[in-house]
Amino acid sequence: MEIAKGYNIYEIGDQGGLIILVKYNKLSNMVRFTYNNGITWEEITLDEKNSFLNNIVIETSNSHHHFLATGYQVNETQDGKIGVIYSIDFKDYHMRECEGHENPETKKSDYMKFVPHSSKSKTCLLGRTISYTVKKPENRCINPDHYQNYVLEKNCQCTNEDYDCDVDFIRNSEGKCVKKDGLEIDFSPPEKCKGTYTVKSGYRKNVDNSCVGGVVYKDKVFNCKVSNFVAKVGVS
Repeated sequence: MEIAKGYNIYEIGDQGGLIILVKYNKLSNMVRFTYNNGITWEEITLDEKNSFLNNIVIETSNSHHHFLATGYQVNETQDGKIGVIYSIDFKDYHMRECEGHENPETKKSDYMKFVPHSSKSKTCLLGRTISYTVKKPENRCINPDHYQNYVLEKNCQCTNEDYDCDVDFIRNSEGKCVKKDGLEIDFSPPEKCKGTYTVKSGYRKNVDNSCVGGVVYKDKVFNCKVSNFVAKVGVS
């Protein structure tokens, strides 16, 4: 969905509840904003004169609703530019404070639950189910400070989706991790072998993945002294 033409700059505030957008280095006296995830956009007039705006800033946590837009105006009487800074506080635009974050999903609440998930699972992402409390997009309000919380519902059982292919392995058409060179995994000991040696399974868990049980891939450890063996890397 196209929301603006040309070069624009934007900033996110109010813990994701507000996005503001301005034309980058183009003469304008307008700022556009959305409180409903970009479904609709409204405009704010900053000044009677047009300005060239080149930056929008907000405090680093992106949780507040006070923005600063900076740029310059062309000085018509002198050969030069005049720097400008506009303060944009959405409390000044009669947006009420959202209510009911303690009871999301109820009719009187401005909030709902959001569960991030992957394309293959409706509840799990990186091996866990997390429930976030977020503002309902259709409700015109701003978040109170420090309202947002999340709850770790549970760790999920591991599936193939929770694993990446290890170094020197790639996924084949069946979704399995196989060696890049097309050869089978070699279980024979290295030339100089002391004690034990490890043969990679071809899989490693995604970074920061907390899944438990289910599908588990493990590297195999063998004793160097055992010369006659039959071993197979599998799922345990």
